[in-house]
Amino acid sequence: MKTNIPQILVLAFAPLVLRTVLYLVAFKARSIEIKLLSCIIIAGAGYLVSVVPLPLPFGLSRVVAIGAAMFLITRYTKAEVFPDVILIPLVVELSSAFLTDYVLIPLTR
Repeated sequence: MKTNIPQILVLAFAPLVLRTVLYLVAFKARSIEIKLLSCIIIAGAGYLVSVVPLPLPFGLSRVVAIGAAMFLITRYTKAEVFPDVILIPLVVELSSAFLTDYVLIPLTR
């Protein structure tokens, strides 16, 4: 089996970049101040969840990643709990999963 290094790099880092951009757009749309580094940390919440050695199903790991992003948003911003802290990670994580599965992966084949 041939190893495709560019495909591995795109599939490893493009979702993080995509989520970072989506979080930046969402925070700017809601007029919430956030630094770029904090936004990268919030976008990487899914990576933090995947490091934990628990055998979680895909759907449950996505829910835990959204919960971790909610916690990090309350930690790094002064956003209101409802609608900002609840809806921003929900919309960003689900749209990122959709764009990764149906746009990014077919482009790398």
